[in-house]
Amino acid sequence: KQALLSKALASSDGFPIPAIVKPARGSSSIGLQRVCRTEALAGIERPETMVIESIAPGVEYTVDVYVDRHGQPRCAVPRKRLETRGGEVSKGVTTRHPALQDLAMQVADALPDAFGCINVQVFLDEPTELMQIIEINPRFGGGYPLTQQANAPFTRWLIEDALEREVIAEPDAWRDGLAMLRYDEAVYVDQSEIGRS
Repeated sequence: KQALLSKALASSDGFPIPAIVKPARGSSSIGLQRVCRTEALAGIERPETMVIESIAPGVEYTVDVYVDRHGQPRCAVPRKRLETRGGEVSKGVTTRHPALQDLAMQVADALPDAFGCINVQVFLDEPTELMQIIEINPRFGGGYPLTQQANAPFTRWLIEDALEREVIAEPDAWRDGLAMLRYDEAVYVDQSEIGRS
């Protein structure tokens, strides 16, 4: 299987080098590798469990899409990822971008039995406007609190929808240009308070 992986990446009709190799069932960028030489493929463990992706140019966006209980996409909020740490967004900003919103809504609309929050990750090459989808996740993304804070309350809409109440979803009422900055805070306590020696 490593020979097949190598052949796929090195061939003219396969993925170009450099490429991204990552676990098919991965999370938080754990196990992600950037492969710059075909020879480096020989060291990849368990290639049958990996996904190969070409490296997409541009800036990464995550688009949160709310899909109602009838499978209709109702709202899409793009978030530009300014900084990530361990695969999790630490700095981001909501960005009104009609083409990204349309693309994410089309993706959600094409998914059978979709309901709730769909998370579409896209690289946008801003000079050419080329958009490349790298992941589709049927869940809330780690940066969703920014969408909520920007006045797109998917959680409230989900509860109302699940209770079969009328959902007053205003798809364009969310705030453009709202930034989220996360940080860690150190907490100091006596050792006896945490119950460890």
